[in-house]
This record gives sequence, C-alpha cells and structure tokens, in this order.
Amino acid sequence: MNSSRKIFFALLFLSSISILLFLSFNGYWSLTHGPLYFFIGDYIAAKYQLGSSIFVIDNNNIYTFQIGIAFLHALCIKLLKEYWYLLYIIIISCVWLLTTIKIHKKLSHFKLSKLDISLILLVIFFQPYNLNQIANFSNEAFYFPLLIYFFFFLIFFLYKFF
Repeated sequence: MNSSRKIFFALLFLSSISILLFLSFNGYWSLTHGPLYFFIGDYIAAKYQLGSSIFVIDNNNIYTFQIGIAFLHALCIKLLKEYWYLLYIIIISCVWLLTTIKIHKKLSHFKLSKLDISLILLVIFFQPYNLNQIANFSNEAFYFPLLIYFFFFLIFFLYKFF
C-alpha cells in the first residue's frame, strides 16, 4: 500500500470515528452499552480498582465479563482527562489503519486491482455493525478489526496449502 492510500485511509478512519462519536455524544446515535464500559474505565482511572461510577450503590460489583475496553478508556481518561476521546479516536484509527495495511497486502496476492482492494476495505469498515460499535465506544470497536485481520490471515494461510 503506497503512502497516499495510507494517508487516505488514516484520514478516513480519523474523521469517520470522530463523526460517529460526535453523533453519539450529542444524542444523534443511540447509545447502548458503551457508557457502561466508559464508567468502569472512569472508576478504574480514579480509584485503580474494578468498579463503576455509574451506580450510586454497590459500585464495586461489575455484572459483565466484557470489560476489556474499559482498560483502554481508563488509560485515555488518565492521560487526557475530559479529552479522553481524542486518544481513543487515535488508538482505534491506528488499529483500523494497521489492519487495513495488512489486509491490503494479503489481498494483493490474489491479483486484485488496487481499486477492488480499496472497495473491499471500505465495505468492511462501513458495515453497520462496525459503525454502531465504534459509535458506542465498546469492545468490538477495538477487537473487530483484529478479528477481520485474522480472518484474512486464515484465508491466506489455507489458500497457500490448498
């Protein structure tokens, strides 16, 4: 992938994720479970222990196993305080950019044109489930690009042996 495509995808991811979070924070996108993870991260950043600042009573009990993204939220909150979302946008965009670069490299082995590869990558990123998870700043926003990468890695691995 040449540098102009990398810049294009980096700007696309940064702007798309920023717009999605803007829509979420301003009530234009329905939030589901993202705030729960944010408040767990907020509690971790403030008290250095597991808990949630969203509950008034019994804030030390967490009733979900999916708290991985809360540690990323805690890091972002600890480093940038009320501007935590800036670091979050950068991290998620970088994960998507690295995934895109790796998938582009894998797909180029199948003799696809650069335009076809770019369209495939755009379709993968702009699918509704992915956009919803990014807008909700939930676990899937981070690990979904990694799952996609490993899917393509597996396809390429099987293609080489069969």
